[in-house]
Amino acid sequence: MFVTIVIPTLNRARLLEQTLQSLVAQPGIGSPDCEVVVMDNGSTDGTAAVAEQFQGLIRQFRYVKDATPGLHTGRNRAWQESQGKVIAYLDDDVLLFPTWLDGVRAAFDDPNVMLAGGPVLPKFNAPPPAWLLELWGTDSQADRLLGELSIIDLGQRRRVITANHVFGCNFLVRRKVLELTRGFHPDAMPKGMLRFRGDGESYVSEVIEREGWTTIYEPTAGLQHQVAEERLTPSYFCRRRYAQGISDSYAEVRARHGAFRQFRRKCAVLKHLLLSQAKRGPCIHARQFERSWLRGYVSHQLWVMSDPALKRWVRQEDYLGPNGCPPCSI
Repeated sequence: MFVTIVIPTLNRARLLEQTLQSLVAQPGIGSPDCEVVVMDNGSTDGTAAVAEQFQGLIRQFRYVKDATPGLHTGRNRAWQESQGKVIAYLDDDVLLFPTWLDGVRAAFDDPNVMLAGGPVLPKFNAPPPAWLLELWGTDSQADRLLGELSIIDLGQRRRVITANHVFGCNFLVRRKVLELTRGFHPDAMPKGMLRFRGDGESYVSEVIEREGWTTIYEPTAGLQHQVAEERLTPSYFCRRRYAQGISDSYAEVRARHGAFRQFRRKCAVLKHLLLSQAKRGPCIHARQFERSWLRGYVSHQLWVMSDPALKRWVRQEDYLGPNGCPPCSI
């Protein structure tokens, strides 16, 4: 089998239905070398009923429910139980370009390509504020990227890119990479369990970069990412930056096997960053966003120092099977 399309979801039945409708419209979705897996992370809304509607519309379709907390649960279980040589991860709030599936096939015609992504364009569900549009503006290379909303536009030509420019909402990766990395690290933990958050797909991307493997941007493998009105606020961006601070602390603890190493240096660098962004920053809220990052980073460092169970969670080898269950949910 060529590709397994994986859609993790949690209590977003209406959005999931729209995503699956755009998937059904893909030419070739009924091919025997293509399967679709909806991974339900414990929904209590109408998600199961929505999935049932598509059982007969997609030739090879599976709905799997696993309430173990965290986005990594569905991501890891799906590739372990699937058949595809390429695993195509989508979010449950995307609308695929009509060329998306053909673009996935084209991206992996080259056996050297280990990871691919495409345009992720915003579908704003309310008028975005001026400061956000400024952040979503083009750079000196005419590229656009805004990580807080997982949107990216690198133009209309295929090219080699850094693996960190492939976001989880359109993450196309060879199975052999996941076998090497032993899957994804924790991500998108529910409210009240943020301390168990990790660096998600960023870890997989960093391995690809370290190994020197090829990542490409395939413009036909694109989609729209629906951006709800509540995401168009400084408070949402602060929450995203706070979570990123946790993820960066997690990665550092794993890499250095301990908290607070070089912490003073990191804080000095961040202080310089805050001051420079306040003077020439990309938007009026830049300093507020980076302070949120610092709060997340420091909070996680303190949690790791005071909680042996959390430290073991951060430093365990992988998060497959029983290892994927956070200590507080056992």
